[in-house]
Amino acid sequence: MDDYCGIQGLIRQLVALQRQRHAKDQVASTNIRLQGTGSKLPLAFCSSIFFSGQKRQASCSVIDPPESKGDDIVLNLIEVWRTAFSKAFRFVGLDIAARQVLRGEPVSSLQPISEQRDIEQGDRPGEDRERTARRRNRTAMARQRFNSDLILDVGPCAIGIDSRVLELLRKDGLRPEADKQIEELLTRRPPELHAMSFLNYLGLGCFFYEELDEPRSRPER
Repeated sequence: MDDYCGIQGLIRQLVALQRQRHAKDQVASTNIRLQGTGSKLPLAFCSSIFFSGQKRQASCSVIDPPESKGDDIVLNLIEVWRTAFSKAFRFVGLDIAARQVLRGEPVSSLQPISEQRDIEQGDRPGEDRERTARRRNRTAMARQRFNSDLILDVGPCAIGIDSRVLELLRKDGLRPEADKQIEELLTRRPPELHAMSFLNYLGLGCFFYEELDEPRSRPER
């Protein structure tokens, strides 16, 4: 049994080293860079993806890109931003927003939860006052603690976005001249101190209602 475990561990080690060498070779041969920069992007491509938990076995093989010794492949920065936001919106089910941002249009489909509920319910006399008060408190806490607006309810938490990024996307969209503006908004966003709720590098994040409902704790000194 010990010999079997030792052989199994050695195989895993050899495979891991082989993958590391392959990834380093890919990174060294990268000829892709962003527009306006001279640095190459350290990209490594996975060679195979396997899916489990399905009735039928499935695999997806990804062929490594052909080696190129010609000119660099230059990526347009605003197209990179559009693609990144589009994929993120599509991942959480905001397909209309994904299409709008990819086309560079104002992302009019993005609406804070507070605006969505106001449009649907208005000031109906029979509206649950406690629920309305809780929703407004969560909205206020998200803005106060994370400088963000909640845009999608997903059960115990909500999807949110940096308020300044949301304003830019809704007003003008990611126009060609907006590349520096969006980069400045995202790089100057203050780091978050919460362990569960978070914002990613696009200013998109997940906010847990239990944190937004709790009084803000004082930072330790």
